[in-house]
Amino acid sequence: MDDGSPESELLWLAITSILRPASHAGTAQWQYILPKKTKKNILHPLTAFIRQTQMMEADLAMIAANTKESNATILCSDARQRDQIKSHSVDAVITSPRMRTITTMLIPHVSK
Repeated sequence: MDDGSPESELLWLAITSILRPASHAGTAQWQYILPKKTKKNILHPLTAFIRQTQMMEADLAMIAANTKESNATILCSDARQRDQIKSHSVDAVITSPRMRTITTMLIPHVSK
């Protein structure tokens, strides 16, 4: 279900990240040279999903434990429309053209 929530985004990320380990399809470089060679370790989709979500949970817990404060501003908008962003006020722009929207993450500029 894609309702635009952070939970929905994490679920989408977890599912797409298990496609390769849970697939019988060969995607390695050698697959084209040795087409009869098969994958040895194919995970059951539920096992792959559980492992992936546990890893994501551990990563989020580590980030939360080691982050005191963030100066980042996250804007969910079309990155091509910059009306609300001042010139030279951003150090990084991360965009993702997922679905019909473009999400932009802004990291504030730090004067040196």
